[in-house]
Amino acid sequence: MPHNIVDVPDSEAGLLVGVGVSFCAGRASMSTNMPLFQQLKKNLADQDEETSVIERCTDYDCILWMMSLADFAKSKKIWLLRALSSDFDPETIHDVRVISVVGLFNKGKTFLLNKLFGLRLPSGKTQVTQGLSFVYLKERRMLLIDSPGVQSTVSYKADNIDRVIDAQSTEAFIFELVSQVSDHIIFVVNDFTSFEQKYVQMFEQKEQIRSKPARELIVMHNLCTTVDPTEAENLFGKQITSRYDGVESHLGNLFYTARRNPPVHHFAICKELSEAGERFNSSNIRLLVEHLEHAKKLPEPIILKELIRQRLEDLIPRFLPQDRRCC
Repeated sequence: MPHNIVDVPDSEAGLLVGVGVSFCAGRASMSTNMPLFQQLKKNLADQDEETSVIERCTDYDCILWMMSLADFAKSKKIWLLRALSSDFDPETIHDVRVISVVGLFNKGKTFLLNKLFGLRLPSGKTQVTQGLSFVYLKERRMLLIDSPGVQSTVSYKADNIDRVIDAQSTEAFIFELVSQVSDHIIFVVNDFTSFEQKYVQMFEQKEQIRSKPARELIVMHNLCTTVDPTEAENLFGKQITSRYDGVESHLGNLFYTARRNPPVHHFAICKELSEAGERFNSSNIRLLVEHLEHAKKLPEPIILKELIRQRLEDLIPRFLPQDRRCC
């Protein structure tokens, strides 16, 4: 059932519950049963946000409401919202693999989740993913994370915060958080630019110093304007197979594994209902789902609330100076 998270009458406030994440004296704490909707409305008023961006329905199971490091420095709270109709409780143990979808703004991250798993999450240019949004797939033992796009437009409404700098810091913070909680990461790109290559390289560098076994990275090339199969193959060759040493898959076209450390798997899909889309999309979507299903990484027991709390304790001191996180 869709849930509106702004302007909900008090009598309907049971549709979502909130877990408040507070940070004080170097430690993160989490508590429930807070006046969620009243606090969210106050936060929006304090931040002078456009409610039209947030006043949307969601079919997500949980949302980690982390919009701005600067605003967090003021409030010392991050909200973890849960739909009561969901089977997923962030305060109990679930055996899952965490799969995150990341990328620049408006590249098709939510669209890809819908295609991969038959979901109906809101997507499109007028839809903006707020914070980290979670979808629980019980049968598959997966917890999906839909992340906000990097380099989205910032607000220049009057306040004393440099919103461009704040956006850059917040994006870096969320990237770190996603990297630390995920078992698999999918980067969604259109054209594979040097900027996006840099983000992939950043992940590779993090994996090389990671104490746990390295994770394979997946890059999904959403060639959403490409309709001709030959053009799609030429684009994929120009941007991927001619740029990286690796192996083309014998299982299908537009599927390539680059010999990197760790390996990087490149898949591509094309414009829906086009000749290229009809030829490549269904097979590559199926191959990607099978790759995720049969990965070596087994589901592990996690309590999402505790996992987030632990990661916040590590990350917040790195991103906020001491004087900005004092109680």
